[in-house]
Amino acid sequence: MADHGKFYYGFDEDFANKMASLCYKADIILPNLTEAAFLLNEECKLDSYDNQFIENCLSKAEIKNIKDVLIMTLDNNGDIFIQSKKSSNQKLRIIQLLR
Repeated sequence: MADHGKFYYGFDEDFANKMASLCYKADIILPNLTEAAFLLNEECKLDSYDNQFIENCLSKAEIKNIKDVLIMTLDNNGDIFIQSKKSSNQKLRIIQLLR
């Protein structure tokens, strides 16, 4: 749907809103950072995101009753991370995937 802070050709904010409605019924979603921001109506902070931004997105997803969100990110070194949190009282889990 989106990456690098922009929608793919043919997708837009209206599509993201409709997709978000569907995601609220899902048990698990696996968006990248851009998609998570768009689905949760957050500003996409690609250059300045930190763990607090990720936690805010995950907390917002919890409020919307999405059972489990795994946000995929890619750092400047090309390393892939999956970040998740099942509930507000759980610590942020960060898993680095092998390239």
